[in-house]
Amino acid sequence: VTLAAFQYDKLPFIPDTRDYTAYFKESGGIKPGSDVRTSGMDVGQVTGVSLEGPTVRVDFTAKKFVELGDRTEAAIKTETVLGAKRLELTTRGDGRLSGPIPVERTRSPYDLP
Repeated sequence: VTLAAFQYDKLPFIPDTRDYTAYFKESGGIKPGSDVRTSGMDVGQVTGVSLEGPTVRVDFTAKKFVELGDRTEAAIKTETVLGAKRLELTTRGDGRLSGPIPVERTRSPYDLP
């Protein structure tokens, strides 16, 4: 009981992340398992990428301590020279992000074939 009381955040049945969604015009090479970063710190992972009509839906998690404002922006960025991608979040706004990040506040990477 003492161990659980002092390290409750490490217990497997108490999640320390929140689920979010962002919509993009194109996937830009992001895939499940890609890192989610804000302010230079890894805070989560991409959990799913799927088509939803003419847009791409990207589901991801972020640690609970990360405060995402109601006008948060998302961008797919190239992480390595080999082309690995990450999701970069820029928190904006005063409130708390409660719905998906719309296409108007997302950016896909510039890609050269």
